[in-house]
Parts: sequence; structure tokens; C-alpha cells
Amino acid sequence: MPPKQKITKDMILEAARALVRREGIERINSRNVAKELECSTQPIFSQFPTMEQLRQGVHDYCCSMFEQEVLADKEQQDFMKMSYLKVIHLAREEKNLFRLVYLSEYCGGHEFLQIRMNYESNNRILKQIMGQYQLEELDAMDILQRSSLLIQGIATLIATTNCEYTDEEVCRLVEQTILDMVDGKKKK
Repeated sequence: MPPKQKITKDMILEAARALVRREGIERINSRNVAKELECSTQPIFSQFPTMEQLRQGVHDYCCSMFEQEVLADKEQQDFMKMSYLKVIHLAREEKNLFRLVYLSEYCGGHEFLQIRMNYESNNRILKQIMGQYQLEELDAMDILQRSSLLIQGIATLIATTNCEYTDEEVCRLVEQTILDMVDGKKKK
């Protein structure tokens, strides 16, 4: 008799991520994840005692995977542009993952910018804004927050409606908005 396969936390999270990609976070429960893994629900409950913990774990795992994808291209000349286009592509090509990462109740916290700054990619973007436009940190933080809200708004339209924006249109909107904000900061 072959030895039983040990179901690890990472295996559970990866199976749940695959399920989210196909069917959305609403389909995440111990039974569906167990079915995805072809195992009983016991390994899922041993790692995640409640459905809230499982769903929060899946959210955090998907955020981490997306962050790794963004950081994999950190040598790009324009890291900020590459990063926001990755968000747009996620909204366009992986609508269920976008909804989980950006629109779900599992995002945690009430302060948008504070949540954003938990990710290394946003700290890199902040440094790029400060250096590229010679701005103090507070002014750069304000621009980062407002441009992030714009990007997330565009991505949300793409993910949840029939609105379509090309990468070129998104770049034009974001870049012009950032230039307008920078100009406003420098005139103060």
C-alpha cells in the first residue's frame, strides 16, 4: 500500500487559489478545497479551523503571489508603470483573483494607504515618485494614494463591467494625472 500523501498548508492554499481563479472566493469552503485536492476535509480543518481563516489565508496567499509577480520585474526602467499595468492585466485576465485581492472583505484595515504600504512594491513606487519628481515623502505619499485609487478604479471598471481600456489609454490617464498632481504640489 503506498504511503498517504501529506497535505501541506501550501498545497491547500494553491488548490484554493486555483478554485478562486475558476469560480471566485465564494466557492471556497473546506469541501470544495478538499475535492480540488482529492482528499478529505480533515487536512483543511487541521490547517484552517474556520472558513474565515481559510478565506483570509487564501486572500493573503494570492496577494503574496501577485506581489512576487510584480517584484519579479523590479529591474524595469519604469517600475511604477509596470506595476500598475500588472494590476490592469490582473483585472482584465484574472477577474476572480482581482476581486479577491482588491475588492474583497479580506483586504483588511480601514486606511487604504496604510494597507498599500505593507507591500514592498508600493514602497519602491513611493521612492520612484520621490526621486523622479523631487518630492518630499508626504507629497509623494499623497500622489501614490491618489494614483493608486485611480488605477484601482480603472481596474475595477475593467473587472466588473464591459468597460475596456487599452494599456495605452490607461498609461495616458495615469501619467497625465500624476503630472497634474506633481505640478500642483510644486506650485504650492
